[in-house]
Amino acid sequence: MSKLSGTERIQTPVSLLARLQDWEDAGAWDEFVAIYRELLRRFILKQGVEENAVEEVVQETLVRVAKAIRTFEYNPKRCRFMSWLLLLTHSRVVDYKRRQSRQPGKANVSREFLESMADPAGVELHKVWKEEWRAQLLHEAEKIVKQRNPRQWQIYDLYAKKELSVEAVRKKLNLSAAQVYLARTRVVKQLQTEVARLGMEEG
Repeated sequence: MSKLSGTERIQTPVSLLARLQDWEDAGAWDEFVAIYRELLRRFILKQGVEENAVEEVVQETLVRVAKAIRTFEYNPKRCRFMSWLLLLTHSRVVDYKRRQSRQPGKANVSREFLESMADPAGVELHKVWKEEWRAQLLHEAEKIVKQRNPRQWQIYDLYAKKELSVEAVRKKLNLSAAQVYLARTRVVKQLQTEVARLGMEEG
């Protein structure tokens, strides 16, 4: 196994690992948090952590990642980065649940529940993680496409996301109906391309 080289493109999950392992790259951690914080928050919330405690568990996860990433050795044949991140996140959730179970006045958490939580290979766990990661990929892809083609995105946003009628969009932006349909088709294709690219480069 070898650590990531610095030759991969930045702003993708795999190449961001290389930058995180570089102590002199001050902006890498900010980028990592910007990409993954919301993913962690949604996943942790779905694991039954109370909403007022989610941020605490997110912070614990980020601290653990910051400590572990320096020695993380990238080998997708053994463990992809997203699987590694799932393990770290799930471990923090289990730790939180165990702490809660020992606090007086808190709802009792059964041993059976903790044992079921302790299995990071559970099918349902991976399903939830995958769903949240796909949502995050789409979110990142939308940001890329919006920045690259702001005019087409404006049309797509009004028609596909805000669900205005073709006629309403056409009148609002002084376009033909054909232009509205064409913009939607182009944006959808660009989103599919970016989601596929980001997914392949997840590491």
